Amino acid sequence: MESSPETPRRIAVLGASSDHYKFGNKCVRAYHHAGWTVYPVNLKEREIEGLPVYASLADVPRPLDRIAVYLRPPVTASLLPEIAAADAEETFFNPGSADEEVLAEALRIGVRSERVMGAVLRIAANELRDGGSGHRGGAERTYGIANTIAKFAPNW
Repeated sequence: MESSPETPRRIAVLGASSDHYKFGNKCVRAYHHAGWTVYPVNLKEREIEGLPVYASLADVPRPLDRIAVYLRPPVTASLLPEIAAADAEETFFNPGSADEEVLAEALRIGVRSERVMGAVLRIAANELRDGGSGHRGGAERTYGIANTIAKFAPNW
């Protein structure tokens, strides 16, 4: 979808929140302030920042330029088919919203996202910083990071 000054860009925010301290709310406010048409998605809320809230991504009007995800990985995983069906130009998996399994499945089912690669690199960077779950040494850690990236590379 081509955007112009007459047609604001459109974003669905999964995990939108009425809590001003949560990133799901900050996202809604930032995009709304920037002139985007914002569709907050949350099962429990009815209104966020004066905007009507949608109970599911399937209820959000199409087309979408972007989907921003602010959910825990298990919830994100359960919504991947819905995210893929929305066919947004791009999907942002924000920090904490996806793990390796979620990202692999997103790529497998065709979720369009340059940010998937960024999320994979964040996981690899965390491996480097934290030493992985087993707190491995230098060579083993480097091998683990390379493996993490290689798992996803064929899909890029």
